[in-house]
Amino acid sequence: MPELGTRMAWAIHTETTVEADAAAVWRVLTDFSAYDEWNPTLVRARGSAEIGERLRLYHSLPTGLGVPFRPRVTVVEPERELRWRVTVGSVLAAEHVVSIVPTDGRGDRVRLVQREEVEGPLAVPAMGLLGGAIREGLEAMNDALATRVEARTGDID
Repeated sequence: MPELGTRMAWAIHTETTVEADAAAVWRVLTDFSAYDEWNPTLVRARGSAEIGERLRLYHSLPTGLGVPFRPRVTVVEPERELRWRVTVGSVLAAEHVVSIVPTDGRGDRVRLVQREEVEGPLAVPAMGLLGGAIREGLEAMNDALATRVEARTGDID
């Protein structure tokens, strides 16, 4: 399969603060089998957070459009970063990056950052059509993940 260039054509960046430690966020983020319980964007997910693993994800956009896809996990840094990448031939590639960044010295608050980086000849037209819906979906996922983690952390305290 031909490699797409490393130059990014389009990127979406979202973030939120989570009142929990990185370990708690990582547990929820990587429990793919529970996504259907809380995730409004990736409503079905199967697989594991292992480099090379091919995930089975079903992305439900706010527009009502649903898209099944099979990205490959490319980076796993427990409690710090998870990445997966999907390609559509030589015309489009998208890399999803989730970063967990501590925001205080105590470690009980993190910044959850999600980025969608898209490249290839169809990147600009595709993101022109779907970029707003994808951003809205990532923001909804951020909020839902924060809510789930904070509720679970509150149950432990």
